Parts: sequence; structure tokens; C-alpha cells
Amino acid sequence: MGYFHAFRRARTKPGYRKIEADVYMPQAAEAMVPVSLYGYVGVEKADGSGGGEFGLVIAPGDSGGRHVVLVYRSIWGLTPRWDYVRDETGRKVELPAGRTYRLVAAADDGLYKAWVYDAAGSQLVYREWATAVSGSGAGQHVRRVASLFTNPGARAYGTVHWRNVTVGTASEVHRMGPADLEGGAPENRTDPPGYEGDWIRVRVTNAYSDEDLTFAITGLRSNLIAGTAIAASPFAARIAAELAERWLGKE
Repeated sequence: MGYFHAFRRARTKPGYRKIEADVYMPQAAEAMVPVSLYGYVGVEKADGSGGGEFGLVIAPGDSGGRHVVLVYRSIWGLTPRWDYVRDETGRKVELPAGRTYRLVAAADDGLYKAWVYDAAGSQLVYREWATAVSGSGAGQHVRRVASLFTNPGARAYGTVHWRNVTVGTASEVHRMGPADLEGGAPENRTDPPGYEGDWIRVRVTNAYSDEDLTFAITGLRSNLIAGTAIAASPFAARIAAELAERWLGKE
């Protein structure tokens, strides 16, 4: 079977062309990542015809077992669609974990633009790709997403902090809020389903533009793997509580 994962997404209604967000990716002491932990933003056509996502991922299996942050993109129309962002020598761009980075994704007509800045505002990465997007924002969503993946039965946890999330139309930019979002709120999902309240803990400090996430996925019992819901294990609850106490209040 596939990976287990926990996922939280804030996606706007159609009509947007830009999103900016500060995202904190945890240091090794704050996480156990058997597969991958993501924090990314995106601009995408509502019909899936263009755009995509851009952001950060901790994926030890793709970084020689080291706990570092890699930059990636997934853009409609490119081959391959999903790939790591690389430097001029062809190496994957690597950034230190345990720091906050500013992500920016914006659409002009036929062009997807993406930036990464450090906490001091220095540009670390800029890329642009041709894809079917528009500067008007017509028929386009923007989104921010955090997710944690692990192998079935493998324990995993991690923290992702979002700050200063802004969204832009063709005419103005403002802090993300409930009026921007589909359904008025972010959505949580897990696979297997039904563990949203156990595997995902959220502390919101300023509507939907500032929040701290703690993901904690426990190894599952055989009957849950077969599809029968059971109570979350004490491990998931304990890790979530410890991380909340240690990290969710930290700026």
C-alpha cells in the first residue's frame, strides 16, 4: 500500500495570482521524518490546466540521510512535472533546517515565477517556468500546504509554522483570511482517513495567515490498516503534546 500522510491546506477561491508566506521547517530535534515533510505554496488553474506548486521539503532519502531542506517544484506542462530545483552545477539546492524562509509564487501571463528568501530578506532562489497561468488570476487558486508522509507503520512527527501569509489578485494584496478560502477555512486530511483530529494539531495566532502545525503519525495496528478505525495510539498524543509545549509557542 502507499504512504500514510497528514495534510493541511488553505486554498483560496478562484481569482488570485500570487501568494507569499514565511514558513518554518523544523530542525532534526523537532522532527522524525522517515519519508518527507513539506511546506509549500502554489498558484494553479482551477481546472488543472496550468500552474502548480513550489516550496520546501525535508526528505532524508533524497539528501543522503541528512536532515536538510530541499527546494522543489511541481508545474503542469514540464517534464518531469515534479522535480527538485537545482543549482548551476545540477546539484539539488539545499538549505539549513530549523530556519524560517519566505516563499513567493506569482503568475504572469504564461509564466510561473517563484522565489525563496531567507529571514533577513536576501534572495536565495529565483526560478520561472512557462505554464498556462494568467496575471489576471481568472480561474486560479492560490494555496499554502503542509504535509507529512511516512511508511505504513512507521512513526513520524514534525512541526511547520506559517507566518505573514498574503494573497494577491490582479489589483491588490492582503493578508489571507476566511473570506479568501474555499469553504471559509483550511482543510485537514489524513490517509488512512479519520485521523485528522489525532494526527494534526493547529495553533492559530492570527486568523489564517499565522498558525503553527504539529503533525504526529503513529504506527497503525493491523485492523486499522485494513480500514477499521480505532483510537489513536498514546504515542501520537504524547508526541503532539510534547511538541506543542516545546515549539508551538516559539516564534
